Amino acid sequence: MKEVYKIFQNYSKLIKKDKRKLRPYYFWYFLMVLFELILPIYVAKITENITYTRYEKAFMCVFIYLGLKIGMSLLSTLIMRSYSNFFKNNYINLYQKIVHKIYTLTEKEKKKIKIGQMMNNLTLDIITVGEMADIFLTLLLYSLKIIVIFLYFFKWQFFLTFFLMTTEILYILLSLHFSNQATFWAKKQRNTNEKGINLINETLLGLKDIQTLDFSENYNKKFEKVYIIWQKMYDNKRKYQIKRKIVLKIGVSIIKVFLYCVGIIGIVKKKIGLEQLLIMIAYFDSLFASTETVMTSVEQIKEQNIAINRLQDLVKIKRKKNVALKKVKGKLGKIEFKNVSFSYNHEKLLTNLNFTIKPNKINVIIGNNGSGKTTLLNLIMRIYEPKKGNIFLDGLDITKIEKNSYLNEITILNQESYLFNRSIRENFNLINKDFIKQKEICSLLGIDDFIEKLPKGYDTLIDEKSNNLSRGQKRLIALARTLLKDTKILILDEVEASLDDETVKRIKKNLPKLKENHTILIISHKKEIQKLADKIIRLNKGTVKQYKKN
Repeated sequence: MKEVYKIFQNYSKLIKKDKRKLRPYYFWYFLMVLFELILPIYVAKITENITYTRYEKAFMCVFIYLGLKIGMSLLSTLIMRSYSNFFKNNYINLYQKIVHKIYTLTEKEKKKIKIGQMMNNLTLDIITVGEMADIFLTLLLYSLKIIVIFLYFFKWQFFLTFFLMTTEILYILLSLHFSNQATFWAKKQRNTNEKGINLINETLLGLKDIQTLDFSENYNKKFEKVYIIWQKMYDNKRKYQIKRKIVLKIGVSIIKVFLYCVGIIGIVKKKIGLEQLLIMIAYFDSLFASTETVMTSVEQIKEQNIAINRLQDLVKIKRKKNVALKKVKGKLGKIEFKNVSFSYNHEKLLTNLNFTIKPNKINVIIGNNGSGKTTLLNLIMRIYEPKKGNIFLDGLDITKIEKNSYLNEITILNQESYLFNRSIRENFNLINKDFIKQKEICSLLGIDDFIEKLPKGYDTLIDEKSNNLSRGQKRLIALARTLLKDTKILILDEVEASLDDETVKRIKKNLPKLKENHTILIISHKKEIQKLADKIIRLNKGTVKQYKKN
């Protein structure tokens, strides 16, 4: 039970925000278990009073019995309502926790997370954790019910109580043995299932290669291997679950026959009455039914602990705390690199960089593939941190600035920008809801007419992966969205990618106007863009090889 208690502690931390909402549920459930204990007494009284022709008392017991059944029905409604209230709030809060953590994931953390597993976390695991409140409460209250039943038997006969306690312990030990084995194989089955989910995700990502290179038969062997392992795990789990049911059922039947014999002898010797025998049999059935419920709850808790661990691993990603971080606003936009070096997985990517990106200037970074351009942008965006040296914004070390405050001063057009599966207007609204401003920037980029000619204009839905847009159209909409974030520093990574010459000329025409209020940093291979530069920084194998002013 130590393991179950530890799981409960972890669970409590995970649902900390919603604990109070469980109190009504606990209370109503407790009353329900109390009614379950009282009910057999009145069933026995009704039977005894009818047997001995005490009809008036029998009717009175019938009405009390009816009252108890109505009360239990009302309690069931209250239990369901209070649990539903907890579940929906807990589901939303856990979902929000995970989404919030996703927003703050570093590149290193992102690489550790598998998309298939993440999808599982956001669906099955959250539902599982929500349902565990019911399992823990069932375990607690039915354990108390078992104690109350033993007290009843102890009051009646010590020897019988001792015998039942011994058989109860044997029942629990056998049940634990089978359930532990079933849980062991269930965990392996679930891990195998995760491998299958990740394999499907990998298949979808690489579908084009699978189809064009025609290696689906070879690739399918991976799935077949997962199927075989999963079947083996499932068969082993079911084997122990079936054994548990058969062995324990036979054991309980033998003990029940013994109890009947004891009861009959007691009635013959006039040591007990019919009412007491009926209560004793009803409580015996309730004892082992409650024990079975408790053991099933223990098995479920152990099996579903995987969901708790996975969610905890995600929501408990720790961040460095620094109370001295500053907020910045309305900065000039001067970025300085001083002796900056960076390596990843022991590979040096940037070495001793020293240069300045000045405000109200067009700064262009050039270099071959692998020269360190993308890494440099990741350092400016604080996706990575320098291993040596410092980066400054207007003379202030960027690591001393609150990250959200710092990023509010920067906007970036990534090399591969993502447009969300919603309307063009909604994509723009994520940055700025001013529709007049949206049209103004789209007109500046020459895409307002194109958008207005679409079936629903700005309300046209962008397909998943932007399949209903050309690469050039997608790029321009992404650029318009970038420019809607009115910040001091504007970074454009391969802004001309997928654009025709006419569009590149339009962008080129607007860059001098943009630099009046921005620090502009561009990564570009186009000579037309480079000609506009006030400064060109050439990177070669992670070092600044050429530093040139136009």
